[in-house]
Amino acid sequence: MFNHKLSVIQIFNLQGSERLRCSRCKRDFAVNHSVRAFLEWDKEFEDMYRFMGEKIIDPWYPPEEDDGRNHETHGEGNNKKGSLAPKR
Repeated sequence: MFNHKLSVIQIFNLQGSERLRCSRCKRDFAVNHSVRAFLEWDKEFEDMYRFMGEKIIDPWYPPEEDDGRNHETHGEGNNKKGSLAPKR
């Protein structure tokens, strides 16, 4: 993508699926390498991955700065590879 500086912030169990973040525009994107899909992350992706049993993190709010929005996302030992959230 042009003018984006993307980093993987979450890797999902579904093979080839990741959540990316652009440090320039501060938006998230869903990517599936198996089908070569790259779309802007939205509530539908979040709901779909939660339904499939994935924990959705919010790396903008690490636990030590948590304002209450992260209570469900930083469970005990549930950090996935690629998560920016520190393990507890």
